[in-house]
Amino acid sequence: MADLDVDVAGADRARAVTDVLGACVADDDDTPWPARAVAEWTLAERLQALLAVRIATISTHTVVSVICPMCDTGMELEIDLSAFLTSTPPPLATVRTSDGREVVVRLPRGVDQARWIDGAVDHPADIAASLVTGIDGVSPSPDFRVPTHWIDDIDDALRERDPLTALAASASCPECGTMTAHDIDLEALLLSELAAEQRRHLDDVYRLASAFHWTERDILALPSWRRRRYLAQLDADEFP
Repeated sequence: MADLDVDVAGADRARAVTDVLGACVADDDDTPWPARAVAEWTLAERLQALLAVRIATISTHTVVSVICPMCDTGMELEIDLSAFLTSTPPPLATVRTSDGREVVVRLPRGVDQARWIDGAVDHPADIAASLVTGIDGVSPSPDFRVPTHWIDDIDDALRERDPLTALAASASCPECGTMTAHDIDLEALLLSELAAEQRRHLDDVYRLASAFHWTERDILALPSWRRRRYLAQLDADEFP
């Protein structure tokens, strides 16, 4: 019941990830992580946890549909999600800027992503400034603004530290043979697949409730193999 209460498809991305992980991630003693703690995890930590949830829920493999930019041919890329499971990077990174400054930045967290989605911080310089924790060993002033020429340096350092947030997969087009890289938003992909799985469960509940007049709680209390057996029987009997 709690899994179906999570608004995977309707909530904004930051809230959806927080809610999914809050429902699915627990300590060794099965104590759930509170949403406020999950929101403080770095985006890298949240993505690794989301990967684990998706793999446990569905499987290790997925298929991504892309378009060849040269001939507009549609392609399907098979992806092994287990290849992306890894230890999370340290939360801080040191950046040597083009003008010789040593800048320490922290990896973005869920709360940062939520602020960016809300539009509270939207200018690239302001986003970068919110992640800077030190400049040549000194903490930045409250009114500090990142120089424009630092933004690319910081962006490159964060991409190198957390490459899955800007994932690209190369593929050869079966029609024209062109090898191209295709950007994959892994977080959005995982959320869309979990949302589809949730919709499937809701559809199953609807069919079983319509046929047998059971309550939602009764249906979800059934082991999954029994639900599948009842649904197969309804298909065989051509029940609407």
